[in-house]
Parts: sequence; structure tokens; C-alpha cells
Amino acid sequence: MLAVLLIAGLLGGCSSEEKDADPQPVGGAPKQVAEVIGRLERATTGRDFAAVCELFSSAARERAGGEGCEAALSKRAGGVRGPSLRVLSIRIEADRATARVRTQADAQAPVDETIELVREDGRYLISALGG
Repeated sequence: MLAVLLIAGLLGGCSSEEKDADPQPVGGAPKQVAEVIGRLERATTGRDFAAVCELFSSAARERAGGEGCEAALSKRAGGVRGPSLRVLSIRIEADRATARVRTQADAQAPVDETIELVREDGRYLISALGG
């Protein structure tokens, strides 16, 4: 499975039903969220689990192993090959955001996932990955 799915096991998450839509140009908070998702994809693809941990909120980082976050993620997602993420939709509600993404990895079918984010220290960070 895709690294996001494996990482999700460390963070927990939620599920929602949404239909695919054509991507629209974004700015402001949605753009910031999309940039976090892009950094997550690049870090996961590059197996830079320290960078992945830096994208987590403080609470999510603690759930993912705290100081051992990088090692925990590497152990769970290290064998994933060719991961990719595509943003399907972004919803902003005050200091929280939800991104629906399509994840895929080599020899794996695409899976739609939800990434929850929260504003912390003036920027969006991942608070939960999953279903």
C-alpha cells in the first residue's frame, strides 16, 4: 500500500464520501493546504521521513512516535515504491482543512483518502491521515 496509507495507521483518520471534480485554480488557504500535500508527496517519494514528520502537527507527531517519528515512518512505509498523491478537493473551515486525495503506488490500485490539517503556528500542518 501507499506510504500515506501506512503512515495513516500511525495517525488515525476519518472518512467521507465526495465525488471527484476537475481541479480548479486555488489561492489563499486552499493553496497553502495544496502545498503541504505536495510537500508530503515529495517527501514520501524521496523517502525523507524526517520531512514528513515536519509536516505533522505537534499532536500528530506525538502519535507518530514523537522523537522517534522518522524511524517509525521509515519502518512502516520504507518498502513502498512509486507513491503518488493527487488532490481531489480541499475544504477549509476556520483553522481546519480537509483534503481528499487519490493515492497510488507501484502495483497498487488507486485509493481515495482524507488528509486533515490544522493551522498551528500560522501554517497548515497534517493532523490526521486516513480513510
